[in-house]
Amino acid sequence: MDTHGSWKDCPRGVVTEMADRLRGRRRRQTLAKISASFGLIAILVITCVVSTGWISGNRVEMISCEEAIGLFAQYHAGKLQPVDQQRVDNHLRDCPQCKERYRQLHPREAHNFSALTLALVLPPRSLP
Repeated sequence: MDTHGSWKDCPRGVVTEMADRLRGRRRRQTLAKISASFGLIAILVITCVVSTGWISGNRVEMISCEEAIGLFAQYHAGKLQPVDQQRVDNHLRDCPQCKERYRQLHPREAHNFSALTLALVLPPRSLP
């Protein structure tokens, strides 16, 4: 009935070799799963970094308050290169002290800016 014979017929070390091969196969499968997970995580991180602009050929560097203040006159006159314009815009958006200083230096533009901001935020009044 038994075509393979008894356990006594099995040469010494065959079972150990089979177990070692199975353990090796499981290790390789586990490493493949781990590698795939790390690969997916790397792709997600790279996608987030690129989409948020951390890595970009057109990335606009942050500037210091001193640099921004030094560019205010040219910024006000509209004589800055687009990259420098963007740098000052970003700095004024993020730095309340420089935003206030710019408003003090150029009160008319600050007033227009405030009126524009209010016009965008407040709904129009209905006429009686």
